[in-house]
Amino acid sequence: MMRRRTCFFIAATAFVAGLAGGWKAKSWLDVDACLDSGGAWNYQTGDCRTNDR
Repeated sequence: MMRRRTCFFIAATAFVAGLAGGWKAKSWLDVDACLDSGGAWNYQTGDCRTNDR
């Protein structure tokens, strides 16, 4: 019984950590893609500014 509880706790913790890590990775990738394309990332508004006309 205790082993099942421990396995469930570890799986639930790994799932939550994966969600948090995925969210942070997406933010980082958005900024990286903006900078790679020659834009400037506005951290206050969370969007990419480019010089496209």
